[in-house]
Amino acid sequence: MFVPWNQMPEHARLWNYTASRLLGEDEVAALAEACQQFCNDWASHGSSLTASFQIEHACILRLAVDESNHAASGCSIDSSVKLVKECEENLKVTFFNRLLSVPVLGSETRPMELEELKSAYQGGQIEEETAMVNTSAAQILQLLHSPTLPLHRWWAYPRIK
Repeated sequence: MFVPWNQMPEHARLWNYTASRLLGEDEVAALAEACQQFCNDWASHGSSLTASFQIEHACILRLAVDESNHAASGCSIDSSVKLVKECEENLKVTFFNRLLSVPVLGSETRPMELEELKSAYQGGQIEEETAMVNTSAAQILQLLHSPTLPLHRWWAYPRIK
């Protein structure tokens, strides 16, 4: 059962997917439609899951489940992966490259591959305090407390300095 993102509890389990490029408005709308339908139908062992999604910065998809009534099972998680893979195919984009990061550069955000992030750091375009969109939060609460993290606390920092 879909519920609006702002009605999800803080303890809701979270999955984050970063697109390999910024999505256009029509692509965001198509992704939102697919996610809304999926969340409406998402179930675990025949029990409806309370679920939501959020699309941020035109490149980050977040799926959330309130597991207080029913936990997401392996099969239900597999079905969410299938959804994201179908969206990849339809949008001609990749969501499963875990080496993507999204720095906040003024009012601009965009996904960067690890090597591009390294070049930007070494070239001075980003610094240790540059905000990185948090795509590693496992619960909504973690995301609320830390929507961004400074680069020096980001998982990729040791690989780019």
